Amino acid sequence: MTPGSPGTLDAYTRSLACVDRKTGSTVAASLDGTVTIPSSSSVVECTFTNTAKPMGTLSIEKALTAAVPAGAATTVFTGKYACTSPDGLTVSAGTWRRTGAGKATIVSTSGPAYDQTPVGVVCRVLEDAPTAGLPNSSYAWKAPTYAPAGWYFNAIPQSQMSVAAVSSAEDTRELPNGPGALVLDGNPNTYWHTEWSPTKLPPPHHVIVKLGATPVNLGRIRLTPRQDSGSGRPKDYDVFTANPANGNCATATYGATPVASGTLSGDYALRTADQGITLATPVSALCVKVVYKSTWGWDTADGVTSLEESVGSLAEFNAYWAEPAAAVRITTAGMVGVATVTNDVERVYGNFAVTKRLAAGSTADPAATYSGTWKCTLGTEVVTGAWGPIPAGGTWTSTLAHKIPLGASCGELTETRPTFPVAADHSYQWDGAPLFSPAVAATATQPPTVTVTNTTKKLGSVAWSKVDASTGVLIGGSAWAIVGPGSPSPGTAVEDCVAASVAACTGPDQDPVAGRFLLKDLAAGGYTVTETRAPTGYIGSAGFSFTVDATSAMQVIDKGAQANTPTPAKATWHKSGPDGTVALSGSSWRLTGPGHEAGTEVTDCIAPDATQCTGADRDPRGGAFAVEGLRWGAFTLVESKAPPGYIVDPTAHPFTVSATALSVDLGTFRNSPYAGPRLPFTGGLGRDHLVLIGAAVVLLAGAMQATRYGRRRLRPTP
Repeated sequence: MTPGSPGTLDAYTRSLACVDRKTGSTVAASLDGTVTIPSSSSVVECTFTNTAKPMGTLSIEKALTAAVPAGAATTVFTGKYACTSPDGLTVSAGTWRRTGAGKATIVSTSGPAYDQTPVGVVCRVLEDAPTAGLPNSSYAWKAPTYAPAGWYFNAIPQSQMSVAAVSSAEDTRELPNGPGALVLDGNPNTYWHTEWSPTKLPPPHHVIVKLGATPVNLGRIRLTPRQDSGSGRPKDYDVFTANPANGNCATATYGATPVASGTLSGDYALRTADQGITLATPVSALCVKVVYKSTWGWDTADGVTSLEESVGSLAEFNAYWAEPAAAVRITTAGMVGVATVTNDVERVYGNFAVTKRLAAGSTADPAATYSGTWKCTLGTEVVTGAWGPIPAGGTWTSTLAHKIPLGASCGELTETRPTFPVAADHSYQWDGAPLFSPAVAATATQPPTVTVTNTTKKLGSVAWSKVDASTGVLIGGSAWAIVGPGSPSPGTAVEDCVAASVAACTGPDQDPVAGRFLLKDLAAGGYTVTETRAPTGYIGSAGFSFTVDATSAMQVIDKGAQANTPTPAKATWHKSGPDGTVALSGSSWRLTGPGHEAGTEVTDCIAPDATQCTGADRDPRGGAFAVEGLRWGAFTLVESKAPPGYIVDPTAHPFTVSATALSVDLGTFRNSPYAGPRLPFTGGLGRDHLVLIGAAVVLLAGAMQATRYGRRRLRPTP
C-alpha cells in the first residue's frame, strides 16, 4: 500500500486497538485517534491495522440489436459510471468508450480503479445519447436498455433548490449559524440548527426543500452534518415528498406514508461524514421533507457510537434525480460484475399534406371531389400512396401508417378530377392541367403542404354597344337587365361601366368604355337583355336575345349597336314693347340650326288653342312663341318682321339644345316703336293706318274749303 493514497486506502478497511500495558485491559479509542487514558500511571499502546478489502471488477459490454444498420459498427459509444456504498456515498467513478458492439474500455477518474471495486458497492453505468452512425434522419437511436436494470443519480444544483421551511431555527446562540437557508449555501462549515435557547426543542425536527421550478424524478438525498462536532445529525428519519399545484412547499400536504425511512449510522468516528438516503424507487417530487425523528449527539461513551441528542442540525443538503441505468452489485471477492448496455434503433416517420384549391374566379360544383396519387423518396427508398378524395378548399394529410421516412421528398402527384367543373353546365371547362406546387420534405411536426390548383374557364360572353340613332356615336349611362340561367326575372342589373381600366369594372359589365358592354362567365342557356334606363336625354328602349351553347363556345356573342333616339328639344320666347310687360303680336322670326339649315320662318300664331297652330310656332298666344321638335345642336334666332308700329330688332340670338338642355327659354325680346302720336298699341290700328287717315282728313278739308270759295264768287253783287 502507498501511504496517503486515497485510492489505495479505499481498498482497505482500518481498525484501531488500544491496550493498557500495565493492566492488559482494553482502552477506549476511536478511528479519529481519540483515546481515553484510564489513569495518569497508565501506559497505553495503540495499533492501527489495515486489512485488504475483498475486491471485484466492473465490466461494461456494448450490444446492438439486429435492427441497427450495418453502418453503426463504426459508431463511438460513450458513457460514465459511478460506484456507491450501501449508504449512497460515491466510492469511485469514471468513463467508458466503445466503437460498435463489444467490451468497453473503462477509465477510472476517482476512487479505486474499476478492477479494484470493493465488495458491497453498487456500480451504476449510464450511456451518453449517441448522435451519429445512422443512415439519415428517418432513423433514431432508442433509449438504451440496461442490464441489470437500475438507476443513475444526477446531482441537482443547489442554486436550483430553495429552503421552503424548517421546524425551528436558533437565531441567537448559534449565529452566524442557525438559519435554514444555510443548508444550500455550498459551505459545509455553516449549518442550520434547531432552537435550543431559551427552550431546547425536542424532535421531531424537519427541513423542507423545494427541488426546482418543476418536479424531478427524485432518487437520492445526501446530508452533510455540521463539521465541528456532528451534533444534531439525524438518527431515525422519514422522507416525504409532495407536488403541490400551487408550488408552495411550505404549505403542501405530505401524506402519512414516507417514501423512505430508516436509521442512519451513529459511528462516532464518522460523525462528520456525509450520510446518504437512497429511495428504493425514485418518485416524482417538487418538494421533499426530511424529518428527524431522533438525532445523534457530539459525544460518545465508548468511543464507538455517538450518544443521542435532542437538537437537530444540518450543514449541507443535496439531492439527486434518477434516470435508468445499469446497476451491478459486487457481492464477492474476484467477482466480475458485467453491465450490459444495448442499443436499438427506430424508424422515424413524417407526414405531408395535399390541399386542393381553385384559382381565383374559377367555378366548380361545391360537392365535387378530387383525388390522386403521391410519391415520397428518400435515397433509394420509395413510398407511394393515394390522396383524397377531398373537395376544393379541403386538405388531405398522411398518417404514420403510411410510413413515410422523415425527411423524404414528397411530390410527383397526379390528380383525378370531374370531367366537367360544373356537371349541369358544360359551358364551364378545365383550363389546362392541374398545377402542383413543389415537393416538400416530410416532417414529424406540422406537415408541409403540396397544393393542387385547378383553373376553370367559362364559355359564354356577350357584347353590345349603345349609340345615338341619328349619329351612331357611343353614348354612356344606359342600364340593362339580363334574364337567363342563374339570373331569374327580373334579372341581374347591368350598369354601364365607365372607368380607366377593366380592373376598375367591378360589376357585370367588363368593358370600361362608355356605351360599350361585355358580360362574361355566362352559363349555357337562353338569355334576354332589356334596356331598363335610356341614356340621359334619349327616348326609346332596346333589347335582344341570345343563346350560349356548344356552337358559341369560347366566343364573344356580338349583338351590335343598340340605338336610342335623342329626345326632341323645345325653344320658347316672348315679344313685348319697351316696358317688357305688354305682349306684342304680329312679329316673325328666322330660325337656323340642325334640321333648319336653310332657315325656317316662325310667324306668330294667334289662335284659340294650340291645335290650330300649324306653323313653326306652337303657342297660340299673341307675342308668345314655342318651337318644338328641335334636334340637338346650336341654333340662331333673328327677328325678320316687327309688330306693326315697331322697329325690327336685327340682333341674332344664339342658343343650344342638348341632352341636358332639352327645353330652352330665351326670355323676352323688346321692340321700340316708330316716332309719332302716343296711341295705345294694345291691339288697335297701327301707326301706318293713322298716317293715311290723317292725310285723308287734310285732303277732305281742302276740298271743302275750295267749294266754299267757288260759291262765294258766283253770288250776285248786292
